[in-house]
Amino acid sequence: MAPVIDTNVLIDLVKGNPSVKNVLEEHSSESASITVINRYEFLRGIYASISRIDRREMLLEFLDQFKVYDFTSKTARVCAEIYSKLRENGLLINELDIIILSICAENHESIITNDKDFLDAGEISGVKVHFPRS
Repeated sequence: MAPVIDTNVLIDLVKGNPSVKNVLEEHSSESASITVINRYEFLRGIYASISRIDRREMLLEFLDQFKVYDFTSKTARVCAEIYSKLRENGLLINELDIIILSICAENHESIITNDKDFLDAGEISGVKVHFPRS
């Protein structure tokens, strides 16, 4: 199992946030992974805000160390199922977060995130959520 690291945790990791480092150390025997959506969100931030080529290259190398789970046809079905469950429970969250959650569910992975939307959504979808901030 390779827990999925959400985009906000990737950013906190780059910034050296100690609570994120502690949670990642708890999973140090496992390979960390991201979804294609997390990769997109992180890349979007790099290209939108980093003008120094050397800094951009360093962040691209950092990103390349993670296994990436892709969006598949099966993911689309899992997304629709999770969306439906969330809607039934009056808990609609950001569409990209639903896709990330669905990729985790499809691949039987947990997620490490600082996004509180994942707490209830993870319970409803059956995805274990690790939340580094106290």
